[in-house]
Amino acid sequence: MVLGRVAGKAAETSARLLWERAAKPRATSVADVPAGPDAITREWLESILCRDYPGVRIVSFRETGRSSGSSIRRRFAIEYDERGRNILVQQNGRRGGLPASVFAKMTSTFSTRMAHGVSQTMAAEACFFREIRRHLELEAPWGYHGAADLRTFRSIQLMEDLTATRGATFCTPASEISRQKAEDAMGVLAAIHAPFHCDSRLDTAYTALKTLPG
Repeated sequence: MVLGRVAGKAAETSARLLWERAAKPRATSVADVPAGPDAITREWLESILCRDYPGVRIVSFRETGRSSGSSIRRRFAIEYDERGRNILVQQNGRRGGLPASVFAKMTSTFSTRMAHGVSQTMAAEACFFREIRRHLELEAPWGYHGAADLRTFRSIQLMEDLTATRGATFCTPASEISRQKAEDAMGVLAAIHAPFHCDSRLDTAYTALKTLPG
């Protein structure tokens, strides 16, 4: 039964990807979940990044980096109008403010959509960056937006560009992890889970987060 549902969803996802490649749908408002990097528009970014800054407009944006793996990843540099540029100067890199660049994770291929869609991890990740991240004090990317569509398996997480704001570097499969780094990672996990221990919002507002069987 489960295999049948997965097979049906695989066929549906393949057909949808073929349609997207032909139709090239564009995301223009916060309600849209971009089908992939090429679907992102100035209007879509503006509807998210400028919503707390009335009158600020995005003049242009450009891709400054890309990679692929368990998700499709892009970095974008953002150019604002004069009002936006002045706000950037005033904020002086304040976390959670108007960003000069952003990092995006998407599911725009068959493998990424099936992996994150069937497991519904895309919805949990979107919930974290959209709702939960701002409540936590920890060294993790700030979330500007998170969205997941469990019908189409499209998803996007728009977050802080840590290479620009923190000078971060990222591990590879060949990277060595010291005991200190492993302990730091466990500390971050504790900082995520502890504040929400027995929190009623886990059963109401944050239902995208799944409880794994013990």
